[in-house]
Amino acid sequence: MPDIEREIAIITTARTFDAEYEWSAHVLIAREVGVAEDVIDIVANRRPLSGLSEEHAVIVQFTRELLDDHRVSDAVFESVKKRFGDAGAVELTATVGYYSMIASVLNALEVMPAEGAPRLP
Repeated sequence: MPDIEREIAIITTARTFDAEYEWSAHVLIAREVGVAEDVIDIVANRRPLSGLSEEHAVIVQFTRELLDDHRVSDAVFESVKKRFGDAGAVELTATVGYYSMIASVLNALEVMPAEGAPRLP
């Protein structure tokens, strides 16, 4: 999975869990790999996806559906498979699952970002 799409999935996961430390660390990485500020803003503020490219919107939609509904709609899953193949769909799912676990641990232990680090709105 390309760096940009991976980081979009990670920051969407962090936002869904309100995981401050995970958000803080990965929003910086997202910017480094080229995730646009409008994408970060849409994820941070849980805005509709209408302003995103199809490639980025499907990553956010997949992540939101998986975490909010515990399932992914057939249409979204097929869009991911079409773009990334079967292996990419598995990688995206595993990435969301892994960072969900990390977010849970960080939240349970109340790990917070350093002073001055990016914060969730």
